[in-house]
Amino acid sequence: MLSEAGAGARFPGAAAHSKYFQHFVSTTDSLALYEALPQTGAIPEPGDIVHYGRETAKRYDFTDAAAAFGADEGYPSHSDIVVEKRAGELITIGGNVGSTVGKKTVPIDSNGHLVDRKESGQTYPWIGVLKLRL
Repeated sequence: MLSEAGAGARFPGAAAHSKYFQHFVSTTDSLALYEALPQTGAIPEPGDIVHYGRETAKRYDFTDAAAAFGADEGYPSHSDIVVEKRAGELITIGGNVGSTVGKKTVPIDSNGHLVDRKESGQTYPWIGVLKLRL
């Protein structure tokens, strides 16, 4: 999607979400389209990308994900683009799940930080946020 929007070389897309997220974790390129930040270090805004672990990586935070990527060059994950910010929530759009594109509501705290994800009665962290640089 970002390629079609004209991001070009500033966003090295990949089918595996962990690959492009970790690219921004490790890049020193001042022209990079995004800056990778941990969950606690970012206040997501429209245009940003929120990133989280799936399956065996559900419990990964920013540090765990970087270590796993360094060891295996990947981990199961997903990312969604923030398209709207409202009081107490973000609206995100994501694709590549069950061959669909869908909208999600993501809770944020009163300061605008992501709230830990809840799934089947368990709480999981977000790996991080790709903050858009213009």
